[in-house]
Amino acid sequence: MVQARQMRLTHPDSHYASALYRFLREFAVGFKSHSVMICQDDKHHCKVEEPGYPLAAVERGKQVIVAVDKKMIVGDHDFTACSIIPSVSLFLTIPDTISGSFYRGRVFVSFKDAVFEQSSALRHAAEISTEVGVRSKPIMQLYTDGGPAHRLNYLSTQLALIALFLRHDLDFVVAVRTPPHHSWKNPAERIMSILNLGLQSVGLMHSRMNEELETAMKGCNSLSAIRNAAEKTKELKEGFIDSLAPVKALLSKVAQRLHLKDEPFTVVNAATKQEMDALFEELKAIEPRLLQTDQSQTVIEKRPGLKKFLSHCCSIRKYTFSVQKCFEPSCTICKPPRLPASIYERIHHLPDPIPDDSGEHYKSFEELYGTKTTECHCPSVASKATKGHGMPFSPTAQTARNVGETICCTECQKPRVLYSAHKIQYSRCELLRGTLESVSYSCGTSLQELLLGTRPCDDEDSAAEANTDTQLVDQARQSAFPEVYVREHLRCQDAIEIPYYSSQLFIDRCIHCASMEQLVNDQECYPSCRNCKDSRVPGIFKRRKRCREGLLKNKKN
Repeated sequence: MVQARQMRLTHPDSHYASALYRFLREFAVGFKSHSVMICQDDKHHCKVEEPGYPLAAVERGKQVIVAVDKKMIVGDHDFTACSIIPSVSLFLTIPDTISGSFYRGRVFVSFKDAVFEQSSALRHAAEISTEVGVRSKPIMQLYTDGGPAHRLNYLSTQLALIALFLRHDLDFVVAVRTPPHHSWKNPAERIMSILNLGLQSVGLMHSRMNEELETAMKGCNSLSAIRNAAEKTKELKEGFIDSLAPVKALLSKVAQRLHLKDEPFTVVNAATKQEMDALFEELKAIEPRLLQTDQSQTVIEKRPGLKKFLSHCCSIRKYTFSVQKCFEPSCTICKPPRLPASIYERIHHLPDPIPDDSGEHYKSFEELYGTKTTECHCPSVASKATKGHGMPFSPTAQTARNVGETICCTECQKPRVLYSAHKIQYSRCELLRGTLESVSYSCGTSLQELLLGTRPCDDEDSAAEANTDTQLVDQARQSAFPEVYVREHLRCQDAIEIPYYSSQLFIDRCIHCASMEQLVNDQECYPSCRNCKDSRVPGIFKRRKRCREGLLKNKKN
């Protein structure tokens, strides 16, 4: 109740998604003896500073305990090159009734290096794959927020869940996510409050590397810069990981002293690349040509085996994704169900919420379960807001050059251009670039609303800890770039904007799908990939050709 009262951002799908979460819990209660239910979340980055300059592990705006007559000797500034991401997996103890507590169970925590151990759907799947509960039960339910590693309409997330389904011979896998700005509904989010208690009065700094590696690290002010430097200096990656080992050991000791309902936390190692590769190999049974780089929905058309499996054994919705054994002899992928036939016959994909006669509430789970439904009643799907670009000036190539940056949509992976009426200074562009790395953008969202939603208490930290200080941080972050805009009327199915190409600042991409591979060179049209050409997607002509055609037509007349 405290979390709900302090929630400040709303979303049109909040009621719809709450109904889906209730459906998931009722399904878990109904099949309690055969199910394992997992809630996952990533905590906000614990920033790690240079040797000799410790940085507070808790987010800025939180009070840090300091002993009497002692000085505060740790910093709390915003941006650092190194950071550690605590990932939490809560294996719930499913209650006997829907009114029981869904905040009990075992907590598993892993600490990842944000540079070389990035959080991904495959890494999360490889970590929970080692737990006994996943292997012993034929049904798995997953509840997460809408972060990039848990976005259910991402092909990478779908493939990770299918790999778990195949490796452990599961009969049914269903995943549900929260709507944007509502990650506080996830029970795993509350674990962050307990972690914050353990991280109070902790300052983090990595150990010193040798002089050669320290020199290579100089000037690396972003994650991508460190990765690029590691490609040039082969020893940098190993040295960087070794320098963070003491930090991980300290955080692990802190986590092992924490408890949830008298159940101690368990610290596990982050999944290695070898473990992730082994899990991904399970997918070769569906499509032998599948690659880990296949993360865009456009590659499904090139992978017929995967396309058939997704349409035959999976249910894909905006907030849910599920995989079920088809139980058909013609299917060469799905094995016979592990559940008894009498129980397996009662397994169905989660229904989509449908309003009742009053129109204010949704029908009960009992009414809808086992029936054929669609997500046409999802507010964001049913009606897409039609609005202008939301800028006080015209979005042109010149206003795009004033910023020189793009922001990538987390759903369609298309870059969207940032605009400003005046030139942005280089130092402020660096600050903007660092801020955009921590947000999750989707087409149709205003930049000001997006920056307001990046506060830790809503998306990555516990909403129960919201206070006046974080509100001031929000206002400062939002007011830092009041003159920078992004088109608000764009949808994921819309092509890349023309100023992306006319500004001549960005690398060429397919104007339809944003692919950079197999581009067709055509002086009369904007870039298009071979796959879009073969699919007969109409090309978008450049304005000079349209003008020339118009002049020729007038001359002929």
